[in-house]
Amino acid sequence: MTRPLLPVAADVAARLSGSPLLSMLDIDGTLAPIAPRPEDAAVPNETRRLLAALAAHPGVTVAFVSGRAAADVTRLAGVRGTWIIGNHGFEVLRPDGRAVAGAALGDARGAIEAALQSSAATAASMPGVIVEDKRWTASVHFRLAAPSVAGPLRAAVRAAADAHGLRVLEGKKVLELRPNADVNKGTAALRLTHEIIGDGPGAVLYVGDDATDEDAFARLRAEIPAAVTARVGHDGHAHTSAEFSLDDTAAVAQFLDWIATARGIAARGES
Repeated sequence: MTRPLLPVAADVAARLSGSPLLSMLDIDGTLAPIAPRPEDAAVPNETRRLLAALAAHPGVTVAFVSGRAAADVTRLAGVRGTWIIGNHGFEVLRPDGRAVAGAALGDARGAIEAALQSSAATAASMPGVIVEDKRWTASVHFRLAAPSVAGPLRAAVRAAADAHGLRVLEGKKVLELRPNADVNKGTAALRLTHEIIGDGPGAVLYVGDDATDEDAFARLRAEIPAAVTARVGHDGHAHTSAEFSLDDTAAVAQFLDWIATARGIAARGES
């Protein structure tokens, strides 16, 4: 069972006091309330101001970790000077916009395209299903579809994935098609932690809300025991590898405000 992260206990505050503090944050459902359509999501202005202030501080590194394509994360987050981990770790951009070299995914693009065509054909007969091409991964959203759609859609997407050697991960009303490679938010979070913190006395934070964040919770807790991991919107009864919980996106903003206050950082007027 998770512990509430708010109010922040003294032992947790001590774990978050190191510098640099690497703050890794999911977007949808964590910073931005879940929207019926992906393009309708928005990070509240006050949250943006807090993120901008944290990102500008020399003792804090902010990284956005999302299933969205990196370019879409950049657009949605709208905060300069941050790391961007997109497509569940298949894309990584440094704060200056340079891409971090990763696995060669040229062959995977063809498989994604083929699976997308099959999934789009299925979705065309299912009102409310949205197919999103993110180049190295793809998402099939069914938040706007009738509940009866879930079973047949799940079967069709899994069949398309199997036919083209891809993996499927299910999140909140979304099916994620991915290359069959050992890359996820957990591997990406651990790699960034080693780059930013190394063997130093820094602090590590990861906040997310979905099944795709569980890889990060599990890897960080196993390999970096002092890391603070929090799942958003989690009732504390269903299984999660996160140590802590936050009620909703408003609670995440409140927690970010606590971090800024603890470090004497004033929120900036614009990002």
